[in-house]
Amino acid sequence: MKLARLQGALSGPQLPGHLVALFAGAFIPLATAPMDVWPLAFIAPALWLFTLNSVTPGLAALRGWIFGMGLFGTGASWVQVSIYQFGGASEALSIVLTLLFVAGLSLFTALHGWLWRRWLKQAPILLTFPALWVLMEAFRGWFLTGFPWLYLGTTQTDTWLANLAPVIGVNGVSGVIVLMSLLIARTIWLSFPTLEIRLPMGYRLTDLLPRPKRWIPPTAFIGILLAIVAIGQIQWTHPVGQPLTIGLVQPDIPQEEKWDRRYLRDIVNRYWDLSRSIKPVDVLIWPETALPLEEHQAYSVMAEALKQQAPHTTLITGTVSQSSTEGTTRRFRNTVITANYDQKLNIQGHYFKNKLVPFGEYVPLESMLRGLIRFFDLPMSSFIPGPADQPLLAVDNTLMAPLICYEVAYSGYAARQAQGAQWLLTVSNDSWFGRSAGPLQHFQIARFRALEAAKPLVRVTNNGMTAVINPEGQVDMALPRFEAKVRKTLLQPYQGMTPYSRWGAYPVYLISALLILWGWRQRLRATLAPAEDKAN
Repeated sequence: MKLARLQGALSGPQLPGHLVALFAGAFIPLATAPMDVWPLAFIAPALWLFTLNSVTPGLAALRGWIFGMGLFGTGASWVQVSIYQFGGASEALSIVLTLLFVAGLSLFTALHGWLWRRWLKQAPILLTFPALWVLMEAFRGWFLTGFPWLYLGTTQTDTWLANLAPVIGVNGVSGVIVLMSLLIARTIWLSFPTLEIRLPMGYRLTDLLPRPKRWIPPTAFIGILLAIVAIGQIQWTHPVGQPLTIGLVQPDIPQEEKWDRRYLRDIVNRYWDLSRSIKPVDVLIWPETALPLEEHQAYSVMAEALKQQAPHTTLITGTVSQSSTEGTTRRFRNTVITANYDQKLNIQGHYFKNKLVPFGEYVPLESMLRGLIRFFDLPMSSFIPGPADQPLLAVDNTLMAPLICYEVAYSGYAARQAQGAQWLLTVSNDSWFGRSAGPLQHFQIARFRALEAAKPLVRVTNNGMTAVINPEGQVDMALPRFEAKVRKTLLQPYQGMTPYSRWGAYPVYLISALLILWGWRQRLRATLAPAEDKAN
């Protein structure tokens, strides 16, 4: 009776259960950069699951939506900065659009809650709930181009669980966190045979669950930890060749000035001056869409910068390439190019961004929304994606895998890019999001990509974080944010391939799907058994 009343308070339609779901969702962003309170990641899944007990599928969907509002409202509301400061929307409209964005994302967790209660409520929790979490994260990262942000696994960038990244990737790590969360909760429930821990309404912690086989959860938890430590001893990749001397340029150009032609000469001079201050280097790197010029217009600026470097220097820069014209609309591609200078500028390679940012680089439902408000008509928001399969860029006898801005959040895409590369490069412009948490979350995601590939990743941005990340996901060098800075450093290329780079997340998805099917079968058996007993 006590257990039923407690679950009625937290899992029924009353307000307390909704609040618990809201806070459980908010715990995940708090476990992520910049707060980095990573233990909260082990509390959130079990806490949310507890609010889903003994409720209808419809109420579970509501609890899932509330969980999502806590998750995305706390962790992704930084989009309001871009909408308000650069999208031409009033503050009130920017808040409304942000709330709609958060509410829309929360539909994914609403679906998660509904599926759990509708199809898996009587399935073995310890295996099926983590499996469903993995598949729902993957679905969110794919549907309608996806939003692969605020994954649970990213919270463990600086913990032992990062050892698993080269094997199972960020979604697999998410599943392990959920499993460990449930094991911790089950261990706590089963560890107090006599000690009474009082909860609200006079209940004891030991009222929550029966205590059969108390040794199983802690033993499984310890086994997982030992496996994580053992996997961490494996060296998936190894250094190859000589280090490159690279020069990183962080110009710190205000976003409101970047596309204003009145500031073009100042911007060009800043790039020249900063680049000249770190010569000579093997590789000089500028950030995403470094110059407010189209590619062919930027050639003279690039040539002048390379003339000031050693003859062998390669310049890597983000730029904008015109792709086509549709009626009166010109279509562009967000591009990374490599070039050197030998009597004239030589363009060595191109990479065209494949994963575009909705509303920032293209406008969904363009015929309906374009021109409605300034937010739907941002500068350079007429991009088209590049091919899904593009060759690596050759840079000074190495192969480099480029990722432009938002692309680094797509773990599977980054894994494919990293397969034959010796180092990864991501260029970005996070000025759109000011001093919010967004750019720091973006940086943490980039660190996780280095972990998955077990290769160094260089990140060059307009105003930070510009850094060199080693194959262990640790920051070897970083420039201070919001300052015009340069840095010359060494980059050691790496050879080899991690299991995740080779196969991606497909093995994790397959295992998760099989567990879901098995759990659904178990649920059917549990449902049909009483009917068979009555028939007999």
